[in-house]
Amino acid sequence: MAAPLLNLMPALQDSYYVTYPGPWAGHIPFAYWVVNALKPSTIVELGTFRGNSYFNFCHAVQNFGLNTKTYAVDTWEGDEHGGFYGGHIFREVDAYNSNHFPDFSTLIRSTFDEALDGFADGSIDLLHIDGFHTYEAVKNDFEKWRPKLSDRGVVILHDTSVIKNNFGVWRFFEDLKHQYPCFWFTHSNGLGVVLVGKNIPEEVLALNALQADNSLWMQAFSAFSRLGRLCENEADAQGRIDADFSHLRQFRVIL
Repeated sequence: MAAPLLNLMPALQDSYYVTYPGPWAGHIPFAYWVVNALKPSTIVELGTFRGNSYFNFCHAVQNFGLNTKTYAVDTWEGDEHGGFYGGHIFREVDAYNSNHFPDFSTLIRSTFDEALDGFADGSIDLLHIDGFHTYEAVKNDFEKWRPKLSDRGVVILHDTSVIKNNFGVWRFFEDLKHQYPCFWFTHSNGLGVVLVGKNIPEEVLALNALQADNSLWMQAFSAFSRLGRLCENEADAQGRIDADFSHLRQFRVIL
């Protein structure tokens, strides 16, 4: 049986939106690939912070000329896993969103549960869950938002490789593997991809099918992780620059 054809070129972009901190940065090229392959009508992200994932979904919509509506749901206050932060983060995200994606992107500043009623059942093609990371929390998010998914629905879960500090995404993802077709990446804290819908586009199914041939899957895995490493390196470099500026602000320079 011939191996499924797979076009990874959409993952390769001239530039990416990268910010620090960058645990998600290694999956940015995959974000472009999956948006192009799925061509979703609606993307919803639960947990956005500074936008390493969300704004690349948005740029992919622009770059590929898609008729997609995108929504980011977050309190922009933080939590005990990712840390708490002030209102400046939301102001930065809101400004970038308004300047670049005013026609199709909406920021919803609320809890995930509060945002549920704003979406019709069967309306979401791509759902990214990256909120509070306990087993109970991610299970709650998945189960409550599951009815909102379309028959083409794909769910992405971040931090599937983190097994510490009461993180339980990895354990819930293990549950999902017994219920739905899934594939996953282990770099950048791990990313689990759950094919929930019954009418998943062929290109997404083709990537999932590569798991049947370990050598082919490892080629695809390596391509995404190597491209992702470039984004991780850029995020780390921004972090060092931010740290240097923060250090310099501690000093008063007299000329």
